[in-house]
Amino acid sequence: MSVPIYDPSYNALNQEQQGGAAWVVAGNMNIDEPNGGEFFVGGWRHTYENKPVQATFTPTASGSNICLMEIALTDSQGVAITWPTLLTIWLSDAASGAGLTATTASGAVANSGTNGCDFLALVTKKALLSQTDATGLYILSITDTAHTGFYVACQVAGSLFVSAQLVAGNY
Repeated sequence: MSVPIYDPSYNALNQEQQGGAAWVVAGNMNIDEPNGGEFFVGGWRHTYENKPVQATFTPTASGSNICLMEIALTDSQGVAITWPTLLTIWLSDAASGAGLTATTASGAVANSGTNGCDFLALVTKKALLSQTDATGLYILSITDTAHTGFYVACQVAGSLFVSAQLVAGNY
């Protein structure tokens, strides 16, 4: 028996067996559990309760001319995620996070070496492709003798987050 693969009049999953070996699934699927939910596709578990949806920024002065910016990822309930997550980080002149800063920091802009790691410098001293540690933390170290008022921006899973503007006391 063949059922239409997609019919917008149905608000359910429609399925069709293909040659006895595989199922093609289409339609709408909602996971409506108060604490999230999970489903399996191709042996992979997809969980919706700890999806990283928030990033918080905490700047700390660390020695002469160094700002350590902690980026902490949490789920929608404010609970720290429990796996490494990719993020793109950049320094911006705009509170919206739009664009790269026109000012290059005087020293290194990289992972502090304590939480998370860098995979690639996208633009030297301005933008990085990085990963949090298994607790959702990444610490960015910015060395800048001018104590520039950068905004630290990051993109995680398609969402943009921007810190407050750095001030001299953050270095």
